[in-house]
Amino acid sequence: MAVPTVASGCANSAKSGVEALEAGDYKEAQAQFEKLTEEKDKKKSAEGYRGLAMTYYEQYSSALDAFKKAVDTGVVQTTQIYNLMGVCAMKTEDYEAALEYIQAGLAMAETDMSGEEEKNSENGKDSA
Repeated sequence: MAVPTVASGCANSAKSGVEALEAGDYKEAQAQFEKLTEEKDKKKSAEGYRGLAMTYYEQYSSALDAFKKAVDTGVVQTTQIYNLMGVCAMKTEDYEAALEYIQAGLAMAETDMSGEEEKNSENGKDSA
């Protein structure tokens, strides 16, 4: 599974962390992502990467905390991050929160899709 780096400023630790994830070296990936969280301007994306690494460790509570920090610090909110938050909440048996996260992600997806449909109709393309 290829995971792209989020910003070029984070490239060294993020790249090393992603490479470690892909190689199955989760401890090294976590260490690299932890390094990123120590730098304020890189903290947003680093928390998301840290959350991803924690899901590989099946440490869902820690992963959820990291994803929440990423959202709270202003990371670009995506359907994927809300999906991951929902999965982590389910794994920790917080089903009410899981439902909220999944619904938030679905709402974002619907908004994204309606925007695409509008753009396609403006360009004379069918959305089907």
